[in-house]
Amino acid sequence: MSSSWLSSEDPELQQAAVQVLGPAMGLFLHHEGYRDTVFESLPCLLQQYGAGVDNLHVTVSLIQVLEVAYGFQVPLPDGTLGIVCLALHDQVCDHAQLPRPENHTKVLYCLGLLGKDERVQADKEASRVASLSIFSGILAADRNCEQSKRVGRRLG
Repeated sequence: MSSSWLSSEDPELQQAAVQVLGPAMGLFLHHEGYRDTVFESLPCLLQQYGAGVDNLHVTVSLIQVLEVAYGFQVPLPDGTLGIVCLALHDQVCDHAQLPRPENHTKVLYCLGLLGKDERVQADKEASRVASLSIFSGILAADRNCEQSKRVGRRLG
């Protein structure tokens, strides 16, 4: 049902589906029988980045899922951690559009939640490389934002 709403041609329906998806997935994580379904649906949520839906709402829904998962000590399945990290990395490093500070703040919060994962803590070198890559993306995005502001002031 959620995938059909997310692929709808109606942007308002897509936006509403994304906003509801995080809390709904969080509720299902409470029940062991539904956890696989939740994690199978997570890529569908992450695909909404750049699909015309407000990225902030996608990030907020992702936060809700991660908070429940880590709060109830539900480990992310193998492969899911990498998919989430890649999606968040793309959010930080996307140079095609000006970064939205609210979304960046939420993305960094998500990354902090992921940092609590035992697999991330166990692989210190990979964690440092990922952290430096994300930090580099933030600096580049900030630089692009400042350059755009300067150009705007010159033209205005």
